[in-house]
Amino acid sequence: MEYKKIDANTIERTKQDPLPEPKVDKFDYDFLIQQKKNIESQRDVYVVQRNIEIAEIDEMLAECGKLNIVAKVTEEEKEV
Repeated sequence: MEYKKIDANTIERTKQDPLPEPKVDKFDYDFLIQQKKNIESQRDVYVVQRNIEIAEIDEMLAECGKLNIVAKVTEEEKEV
């Protein structure tokens, strides 16, 4: 990739795709900062939600242990 300063607030990125012509995009600095914040926020929400789900599963697995609930044994495991 190739980067070039357009002005005090804009960067240009040239990306050579498999196509014969390079793809040229221009990005405003403020847009890039806001885009990064948006993506980080979405990531953080995703991680929080996954952590909640993992905690719920851990709680259920702990209850399985208390109730002596175990995994099914496969045919391969029976032969060992």
